[in-house]
Amino acid sequence: MVMQQLSFKFNTKYDKSIFTVLNVINNIIPLVILFIYLLGSKSIQLKIICFLVVYILYSIGYDYFFIKSKTIRYDSNAIFIQQGSKIWEEISIENIIKIKRTYIHFYTIHYKSMDASIKKVVFFISPNPSFCKSKEVKEVLNYAKCKSF
Repeated sequence: MVMQQLSFKFNTKYDKSIFTVLNVINNIIPLVILFIYLLGSKSIQLKIICFLVVYILYSIGYDYFFIKSKTIRYDSNAIFIQQGSKIWEEISIENIIKIKRTYIHFYTIHYKSMDASIKKVVFFISPNPSFCKSKEVKEVLNYAKCKSF
């Protein structure tokens, strides 16, 4: 079987880095707005503060998982996790314990490593994910015959 991409495929080598920098800048702007609002406003509205705090917390969580995410490919026998520019870790498909949606745009694969410890890897599924599992995730679950939560 031909190897397929499980995680989102960026067009160029630097797309993920550029996207990360833009997300960090996107987090700094509401934080600055919050501080300016708190320092300069005579009547502080709780709704505005709550919205900005929730937005900042969501964005920090998104950035954390985005930075932590790996590129993953698969075929009917194994998944391949990119560890470096040309370094791939091969995990047998039978060693997958479960695939679970971690955050809106991310999934986590739990698997048994060679030393019998349970490890996990996060991958970015799409900038515009559907609420249903993608066909690729369903296919890997089918090959692995494992649980999905």
